[in-house]
This record gives sequence, structure tokens and C-alpha cells, in this order.
Amino acid sequence: MYLMTATRNGVSAKELERQLGVSYKCAWRMGHKIRELMDKLGMNEPLEGHVEIDESYVGDKKRGGKRRRTVRATACMGSVPKQDTKALCVGCTRPTENSATYSGDCLCDRCVAVLWAAQALLDNGYGDEQKIAPTVVFGALSGEEPLLEEFRESLATAGWKSERGKEIRRRFGQTFEPYSVWAVADGVPIVHQDLIRVAGQHEHGTEEIEKIIIDIADISAAPEQVAEEYKTMLSLLGLNDHFSEEAEIGWQIAAGVIHMMVWPKLMDPDMSAIKHYLTKPNVREPSFPPSDLVGEVYSVLRGSKAKGKFRGYGRSVLPGNLTNKPEGKTLVPACVAWYLAGCQKPAHHEVKLRIVELLNRHLLAPCGMEEISDGGSDFIQLWGNVSKRAEHLERIEQGVLGILRRSTFVSNFFSPPENR
Repeated sequence: MYLMTATRNGVSAKELERQLGVSYKCAWRMGHKIRELMDKLGMNEPLEGHVEIDESYVGDKKRGGKRRRTVRATACMGSVPKQDTKALCVGCTRPTENSATYSGDCLCDRCVAVLWAAQALLDNGYGDEQKIAPTVVFGALSGEEPLLEEFRESLATAGWKSERGKEIRRRFGQTFEPYSVWAVADGVPIVHQDLIRVAGQHEHGTEEIEKIIIDIADISAAPEQVAEEYKTMLSLLGLNDHFSEEAEIGWQIAAGVIHMMVWPKLMDPDMSAIKHYLTKPNVREPSFPPSDLVGEVYSVLRGSKAKGKFRGYGRSVLPGNLTNKPEGKTLVPACVAWYLAGCQKPAHHEVKLRIVELLNRHLLAPCGMEEISDGGSDFIQLWGNVSKRAEHLERIEQGVLGILRRSTFVSNFFSPPENR
């Protein structure tokens, strides 16, 4: 058996006769019987599934002089199919329970969910960065998190205008703020990230609005937009933004958000100024600072590249950019490539080629888009976009997972009854 498997081109009966010291007839019969046995065991068929291959050297070295050193060791190799193991995803290479194939490739549930969400975005013409990244991330997590899978399936079956559909969207928005459901396309929830969120906070134990809270989540949010959202909220709350003799605007900077707080009065006022203020006749009710002022404060916090201007915090903490916004046809493949590569940028060129092949076969070709070439300028652009968007995608995913881990949800949280 060893002689039959240790040689690359097989072994003849004459060689068996010499090696084993038997007659030619015996050697021929032994070789014939061994080949028959291999055929019955299916050893002449290609191995299937995941195959383990290893090689070694058999034999000793014959040591001689420096000029006559020879080696008698024989190289041999063995290969066996790996049994009782989970299949590996051809994209992210993670073990998967899913034994079925996706258009001929074994993909895990997460990669399939990502491709499904990406196709819905491209087929329905979504090119807004605030919809693409959250939709892909929530799509990926719905392939792993039971709660998000329940949300996706419940929303797909509920009518958009039905009370049940409205309740599902309301619960989602309250749970995963600042994300909301924009639409449902091909059974995929299109999730939108609000760039600016403005809310009023009541003073403890009263109906009076203590402060206005403003969260800006993307550097592309313009100061004029912030001012308009702030003014709209004041109007909804029945407040005014007339001339105010005192007010306070504070801020907190965190990864992914500029958090602003606006008070209609100083939080640590000068007591002598208060006494003087109270003695004045016809004192008007304190009002919040004007919207233009709030917009200007945000503009300073966001920063400027102009010489002599405050650099601000926007470019260091907020995602997005002020110029050269990516189109959907370049941003969607980059988000998908990041997930297919196991949520990282591959270091090896062969891995990048494999991911591009999957992108072409399962996303770009089905959507009627031009495929990415191997090593061309579009290939370089794809992986450049992956590097630029990786941190933003990871931040969204970690934020959503943090909410899921910290919160306790009742059974069927995203499956409310129809009458509610």
C-alpha cells in the first residue's frame, strides 16, 4: 500500500517484484487487488467538501562529504475529506450551519442577508449614504440576531399604512434612535439615519421645557439645516426664539456625534444680575436663543479649514464628508465587500480577487451593473472605499449591538397584534 501511494506516477508490477522480493506473478496480482479495493472504496473519485492535505518526508539522509551529500528521503503527500465539520462561508470564511448554496456558493446567513439588502438598495435606486450604510448593517445583523430577524419579517408582512406597521416602525425608532424605517423595498427595511435630531426636555416634575437637545450625526449637516430644525422644534413646542437677554449653549463631543444643549437662561447665573433683572418692570418670559445663533455655534463646532479659523471637531468625530459624496453604485459594493471580507480589509491580493468575484456574481451582474475588473482602477477604487467606510460601518454595528445587549425585550416585541 505504501509503495502504491508514495510514488506520483504509480508503481509497476516489476518494481513491486524488485522491492518486495516476490515473483512477478505475485507482484502483479497484489497490485491488481489493491487497485480493485481503491476503486470499490471510491478512492478514484475527486474528494468532496473541505479537504485536508499534508506532506512529509520518509527515509533517512545519507551524510557524506561536503561535495557528495545526498538525500534518500522520499516526499509523500496525503489528503482526506474532513468529516463532521461545519461548512465555511466562501465570503467571510466563518463556519455556517447553512448547508444550502446561494447561487452555487456556500454563504453564511449574514452574507446572504447583506447581499439581499444591497440588491434592494441598487434595484430601487437608493443612493443616499444615510440610507445605504444603516440598511446594510441592519440587514447583516438580521441574519444573526433573532430580534432583528423578527423585525424584518414582521415589517415585510404588515401593511405600510396599517396600524400594525406603524406600531412596528414606532418601536424600532424608539429602540434604535437615531435610526428610523424609511421604506420597505423587496422585503428589506430601508433604514435611515437622521443627520439631525432635535428634542425638547421637560424640567423635572413640570410641563415647562427646560432645554432643547440637538444631536448632529454627520459632518454634511449644514448650519442652516441645524438652525431650521431647531426653529421647527421651538414652533412645535409653542416656544419662541425672540431676542433673549440671557441663554446658554453647551456641547459634548463624542465619537459619531456632536451633542448640543440649549437653555433659555444661564445655568450658573450672576446673582446680582438676577436681582437687577427682577426689579425691571414688564419683564418678558425668557426665550430660547435665536435659531441663527444656534446654527452659527454649530458651524464653529463643526470647524473650518480656512486659515485663521477654528478647526473644530467635525472632521475628527463625525462620519461623512463635505465634498465628493460617493454614489450608491460605488458605496453599496464597498459596504458589501467589507462584510464579505469578514468585516475587515483583506491584506492579501488573492482574497480581494475572491471577494470581487463574489460581488460580480451575486450583486453587480444580477443588478445589471458593470462588473469590477481584476486589478483595474475600479478594483483599486473599491478597496479604497472599503477603507474609508469601514470605521463608519463598524461604529453603526457596535452601536446597534450595544442596544441589543443592554436592553431586555419582551417576547414578540416586533410582532404586535393587528388591533394595536
